[in-house]
Amino acid sequence: MAVTTIATVLGVELTMAARWTTSRHVDPIIVERAQRYIEAVLARDLGSLMGFYRSDSIEMPPAREPVDGRAAIEGMYTSLFAGPARVIRFTQNHLESTVIGDAAYDVGTYTRTITAPGAPAPIDEQGKFVAILKRTAGEWKVGYLIYNSNHSQALSPCAGATESSH
Repeated sequence: MAVTTIATVLGVELTMAARWTTSRHVDPIIVERAQRYIEAVLARDLGSLMGFYRSDSIEMPPAREPVDGRAAIEGMYTSLFAGPARVIRFTQNHLESTVIGDAAYDVGTYTRTITAPGAPAPIDEQGKFVAILKRTAGEWKVGYLIYNSNHSQALSPCAGATESSH
């Protein structure tokens, strides 16, 4: 199989094989961290949720400018959690997650159910996410989180990995 180097990231060569493989790694530590993130979102536990972010984290929710820094991310979630819409179910399907030294990534899809005033029934949403995590003081924290809905209009922020990637 021919292999071509396409980039060096974090000191690790990324390669592209002549044919794609179906084998993907899912790291159980990253998945466990993502599950704790989901639990914090479902509980609307702002204190626990902010424990997943670094001071320099960047979250990139759908249809919004990037939210830069833990303080700004906390403000976003404070508003969301105070609002009338509520995430009542939230799951992730981790397609691939890998640890590379003090960095990790988590790529996958999510499904969440949201209740909103005036909606005739709970709203189901599916989407995808990519989370880049950095080991900080011995814990995996969000460096970058981007997510978007499969629907033409995103419902609101807080859908990713680490709601991922984490």
